[in-house]
Amino acid sequence: DLKTISFKSAVNFLLGETVLFSAYRKEDSFHFYDLSFTIKDSHLNSGDKVFDHFSKTPIVPDYEILINNNPSALNLFFMVGGPPEKPVNIIDPDGGLIFSEFWPQNGFDWKVNHNNHLTYYDRGVNRWLMMDSLYTLVDSISCLNGYTADNHDFIALKNGNYIMFAYDDQIVDLSTVVSGGSDNAIVEGLVIQELDQDHNLVLEWRSWDHFSVTDNTYLDLTSSNIDFIHCNAIDIDFDNNLLISSRALDEITKIDRLTGDVIWRWGGSQNQFDFINDYPFTHQHSIRSLGENKYLLFDNGNFSAQYTEDGNISRALIYELDTINFIATKLWEYSHPDELFAPSTGGVQMLPNNNILINWGNLGSSNMGAVITEVDTANNNEIVFELRFVDGQNIYRAQKYDWFFDDSIVGCMEDSAYNYSSDYIVQNNSCIYNVFPCMQNDAPLFLPEGWSIFGYTCMNAIDLDIAFEEISDSVIIVKDNLGSAYLP
Repeated sequence: DLKTISFKSAVNFLLGETVLFSAYRKEDSFHFYDLSFTIKDSHLNSGDKVFDHFSKTPIVPDYEILINNNPSALNLFFMVGGPPEKPVNIIDPDGGLIFSEFWPQNGFDWKVNHNNHLTYYDRGVNRWLMMDSLYTLVDSISCLNGYTADNHDFIALKNGNYIMFAYDDQIVDLSTVVSGGSDNAIVEGLVIQELDQDHNLVLEWRSWDHFSVTDNTYLDLTSSNIDFIHCNAIDIDFDNNLLISSRALDEITKIDRLTGDVIWRWGGSQNQFDFINDYPFTHQHSIRSLGENKYLLFDNGNFSAQYTEDGNISRALIYELDTINFIATKLWEYSHPDELFAPSTGGVQMLPNNNILINWGNLGSSNMGAVITEVDTANNNEIVFELRFVDGQNIYRAQKYDWFFDDSIVGCMEDSAYNYSSDYIVQNNSCIYNVFPCMQNDAPLFLPEGWSIFGYTCMNAIDLDIAFEEISDSVIIVKDNLGSAYLP
């Protein structure tokens, strides 16, 4: 209506905080409006009037930082799961919440992708969304050929291609496979698709051509519904081929990106590698290639008790694979000092400074909320950052990036300019110099007729009365509709 200003804060206001607002005309940076207001010094209570049409601020995330000892200088991205709201969030290296918004149905696997754009899943229409640093939605990506994109993982490449996967349930006669098997069983398959930047299909891979339902040794194959793969992560290896993590199979599979052939299978009942200094991972998440046949993953450890003799435990692991002799060598392992065990979700990320960030998965069975830990691998795995959420707030995947939403990312970085800001990280041509340089020393000039004006004086500058002495009787002041004055 050209009368109302609506404020949306990048960071929540504090109780009792005074907020100052100034408005400038864009074309010439003329300062034409000021406003201040103060936030209540207490939360609303039952006696206060509440306007239901106002958007509600999410009550999550609710977390505590237990350790913050010089972690990597990156921002932490995560989406909170569990009731009630599920906002997407960004936390700065000091643990301050710098972005938090509640996007109904949106935000799963919220991360900065390979193309430096933010991607996340829209559960309302089962597609991936991509956003740039100005909050602009620049693409939405769905699977083709009638498949529904899954929300576990998604790759947006620098060349504009997209890689995602979908579950592919089909009716299969299992009566000929196992004794007592249903002749009308619904069996889960997996389809991987790669699309080019115009959303044309480049690759389609089907698990039906490579996996057998009997590869899963946990399931009752006489049931009528068989979820035997449950892929939860996809990555590109050092040689440009694909890696997938199949939780239900305890397996990491490498797939030729051109032919679709399976290159190797690691873990599970079809394992091709000998674990020479470790026991096999089980129900793992978050496979990531580190290059040169080195791999990082999060071992949920759902069946690790048979090896540890002390109960199940979750771990972050780095392996090196010898693909000639088919040997898997553990290079690095980390389990939490509190012996955390997460039967589902979780993830791990190698950071640029070689620290490793670990999201310990769903700890609800231990009556705990999510725990996110950063360890310094070069310093005896010292914990340099740990964040813990209240019980009921779970994190599927947490990752750190040198990236953030900030409307002031581009601006004036010259501290001698009137509109300098230390928040800017990219210099542009917006610096304004000598605009109202001495506002604290304003002085009025009273004219015999027409409008009186206010001018600004500085130390060692000529006084306004002297400056206008010879013409003050003939000055005409013209004001526009905003109150701006013009001197002919």
